Amino acid sequence: MSDQPPDRALLLDEAKALTCGDRNAAYGEPVANMAHIARIFNAVTGHNLSGREVAIMMDCVKQARRAKNITHRDSYLDSMAYVGIAYECALVE
Repeated sequence: MSDQPPDRALLLDEAKALTCGDRNAAYGEPVANMAHIARIFNAVTGHNLSGREVAIMMDCVKQARRAKNITHRDSYLDSMAYVGIAYECALVE
């Protein structure tokens, strides 16, 4: 057995570091950011999406991108982060 953690653990650690670090600093708290994006989407579309639904939609974007490039690491990292953000939104909403 390898002393190295499995890839999934490394990806989760990196997704955590990004969403709680650089991206949190760049975009603000994720729940508030998703709510802000929802307001913009709703103004453009006339729909009534929640922040949780925006996070799910963002994950869908990453899924679509992975369909084109199944080994693009960043799409997996972002997807992991968006699922966590969707959960946080659900707790608040």
